[in-house]
Amino acid sequence: MRKLAYTLVFFVAAAALFGLLMWAKFMFSHQAAPSSVGFEIPLNQPPDVLFIGSSHTRDGYDIRAFEQATGRDAFMLAYNGLSYWLMLPVIEHLLEQPNKPGLLVIENFLDSAHGEPRLFDKRLYAQAPPAVKRALLQQLRAEGMSFEQGYDLAVSGKNQDIVASPLVNPVLDRSFYRGGHVLSTRRQMNAARFRRIKVREPYGRVNPQHLAALEAILGLLEHHGVSTVFIETPMAGPIERDKAFIRAKRQLVDVIEDAGFCYIDGAAGFDVDAPSNFRDAGHLSGKGRALFTAQVAEMLFPGQVTRCPRPPGPSRRNPG
Repeated sequence: MRKLAYTLVFFVAAAALFGLLMWAKFMFSHQAAPSSVGFEIPLNQPPDVLFIGSSHTRDGYDIRAFEQATGRDAFMLAYNGLSYWLMLPVIEHLLEQPNKPGLLVIENFLDSAHGEPRLFDKRLYAQAPPAVKRALLQQLRAEGMSFEQGYDLAVSGKNQDIVASPLVNPVLDRSFYRGGHVLSTRRQMNAARFRRIKVREPYGRVNPQHLAALEAILGLLEHHGVSTVFIETPMAGPIERDKAFIRAKRQLVDVIEDAGFCYIDGAAGFDVDAPSNFRDAGHLSGKGRALFTAQVAEMLFPGQVTRCPRPPGPSRRNPG
């Protein structure tokens, strides 16, 4: 009997510790993020320009150079594999705040929209405020998240980063500037490697869940009247010329433009056949990032007047 009582006490204590750890991480883990990344600045000090996207955005823009070229303050929220499905709760929470960014630059990332909805980067959960965490968990549970996956995300994942944050964050703050990398990578593709680029898998139609999330995001942006531009960062030439890639991209662009929003194809006017502009088939090198940042700064603020971001008018699909 005593052994059974000890066993029950052990399990109750373990369950209490489990619940306490999950609650503490849910409520406070975002406060352990480095000051140069995460949600703190976008929520409390909304910038003139907020970039939202995946690693393609993180590798695509030099935030400091963009600020110098435009005279606007900017910030970047970038997480690996950030699809429209994952962006939806992030953008919804940002737009619920009384103060909003002056301009949203949202990445139109076909690779994420093409695959199944999933969370690639646990930092998104760890650095998100509780309201965004709650929405992410609801989405992931609806997609059949297992107990093991939920435990890894909500309890055990990224704990080492949280515990080590007092020591690690000062180092990370020197490596990032307002969400973007400070040090540009010197890795560049050589001509031989560039010639071997192949489309990894055929591009089919965009996943309906990502498409539905994009349409929900467009509805939120229109409702709040937030100036927004969707930009596709350049892929290497062999990918950009793939017919299936072009067709799938067009499917997303049609939805964006039919809703009355501005879309810019970053590959237009960018040398997608220069190996030195890329570190792999989908990410820019340091050299490519510098060129693309200057190109986008000029696209958005030629003569310091934005080209097309503005509060959208009535949808062309649903006028009036």
